[in-house]
Amino acid sequence: MLADIASRVFSKHSDWEWHIMGDGPDREQFIEKIREYGIEKNIVMHGSVLDAARYYGEYSVMALTSYRE
Repeated sequence: MLADIASRVFSKHSDWEWHIMGDGPDREQFIEKIREYGIEKNIVMHGSVLDAARYYGEYSVMALTSYRE
């Protein structure tokens, strides 16, 4: 669902950039959707990170999109 939401957001805010941290079984499917929507320039994939909290101060918004942690 995140790729669908991203496509809507970036259609109105094409200068925004999302940094996505984490990994999972749907990663390739997500990347495929990003390419399909043509929003690769707006998404930075960091993969799995050990200390995501250290990045929190660098961003304006933080969203936890997983169903469970």
